[in-house]
Amino acid sequence: MSVVLDCLVLAAGWIHVLLAPHTKVEESFNLHATHDVMMYGIGPDTLKNAVSRRFGGLSGLFFTLLTVTQFHVPFWMGRTIPNTFALLPVNIALWLLLDRAPNQLKPSEKNLNTAITLLTFTAVVFRAEVLLLLGPIVIQSLVKKHISLPKLIRVGLFSASLSLGLTLAVDSYFWDQPNLWPEFAGLYFNVYEGKSAEWGTSGHLEYFISHLPKLLLTSLPLSLLGALRDQRIRDLLLPYVAFVGLISFLGHKEWRFIIYVVPAFNIAAARGARWMVSLPKSKLPGQIMPLYIPVFLAINIVVTYMLTLASASNYPGGQALALLHHIYPLQQQNPLSVRTHVHISNLAAQTGASLFLQSNALPFPPTLEPYIHTSHVAKESWWTYNKTEGLTVEDLTANKKITHLITETRPNAEVERDWKVVRSVEGFVKWHLDSGIISVPVTDLLKELKNVAKTIITECPRLRLQGLMTIGALAKSLNASETEENSDFERLKETRDVLHELLTAELGPSEQAKWGHDNRLLLSMGMSSDFEAALKAGSDIVRVGTGIFGARAKKLEH
Repeated sequence: MSVVLDCLVLAAGWIHVLLAPHTKVEESFNLHATHDVMMYGIGPDTLKNAVSRRFGGLSGLFFTLLTVTQFHVPFWMGRTIPNTFALLPVNIALWLLLDRAPNQLKPSEKNLNTAITLLTFTAVVFRAEVLLLLGPIVIQSLVKKHISLPKLIRVGLFSASLSLGLTLAVDSYFWDQPNLWPEFAGLYFNVYEGKSAEWGTSGHLEYFISHLPKLLLTSLPLSLLGALRDQRIRDLLLPYVAFVGLISFLGHKEWRFIIYVVPAFNIAAARGARWMVSLPKSKLPGQIMPLYIPVFLAINIVVTYMLTLASASNYPGGQALALLHHIYPLQQQNPLSVRTHVHISNLAAQTGASLFLQSNALPFPPTLEPYIHTSHVAKESWWTYNKTEGLTVEDLTANKKITHLITETRPNAEVERDWKVVRSVEGFVKWHLDSGIISVPVTDLLKELKNVAKTIITECPRLRLQGLMTIGALAKSLNASETEENSDFERLKETRDVLHELLTAELGPSEQAKWGHDNRLLLSMGMSSDFEAALKAGSDIVRVGTGIFGARAKKLEH
């Protein structure tokens, strides 16, 4: 059973990686450092066992179930952000502090010294904010007499000196800059100079009222219950709550700065769940309380599903570059033709188009080098990837060397004479509840349409409002399914119908004669690629060809 739970935690992380294999700008630095080391050269399961030993096997089971049904830790454990790197030693330190018998009052001296060393190393090398967690843990250990002050000083000086020497040697080498301590530089820049505020600031309670609920989901109420029922849980959570309180003094706040508290709160939540299922079944609370556990897990799963779905759609740059490689395989390139030169826009680079995806150019992974050197693929077929910033679409299309663009900017009509949109990729913006019909007639859009229509009818005597003309989004005409197209056109038709009713109700008989055709507003929607779907949805006019007005606009009689 223990092995199954261990595999479940790892499987949850891998599933998120497979569902969202690309990376964003927050992960870019470490991702590309990993890429360069690989190309050019140079333990959640353990924590579960400690929970089982300290609080019982059932608590270990609930800890695993709560962890794998949450979003942030399983998703980000496969991402190359510094906070993820720091989370591993922080979790190991937590395991060392917990790994003792239920009735043992303090951790072993060896475990405590190792935990302090790991947290010191993490603060010096990976993330300086871990120092705010180390401080409360050390103070608690001193107050409870788990360690003496002289011993603490010796352990702290040794671990800090070793960690500082390591980061100075490694980072100075890779950055080619003497005596470089990245975390101190970041601390000086963000805290002392206050530059982190340039990325936005939040209220003092933001972590408690927003980020913690988002990170913990249903573990939050369960952890409060666990703290109420068990003194050991209160002792466990105290340094982590103090950490959140201390880091709240920094104006710039992000959930990833406090991700280290999630395992501790999940332990507390597991203890709360363990208490709920352990109540005597002879009484009503003991019969009802266990029913809440699957409900809590189901809530976690639903929220995690939605967040994963959004995150998987949050890397359009990576999807676009992968799609480009699929449409134009390297093996099919003609060495005698123009060499493929791809420009990757800044937004595409920030949303997944990383160096790992530049698979049709040097450097190749070492495992592929034998194939590349002995294959029929000529060096002239290797691609050029270009990320030059500050260029407009017009600048890029005027460059004769560039053959393909990955851009978020829609080209104008002049550019489209020589270039064509091959495919479009949609990215996630926000969740929008769509009922499929317009059930509330007076929306902001309809108010605006109604006001414009009334202005034309009442104040422009030489104009006649015949109806509405709409042009669907480019993505819909290129790669939307027929069902999606029909649904969009149906909504447009319903918008026209509601607008017609509003105008009929508000305008007098004399003004009603100044608009519409045969006492109704016409609807023009659909172009060359989707006019059939528009006709099925009730369009009166479609536009085929390059002309939108004039001879190419054909009215259809029903």
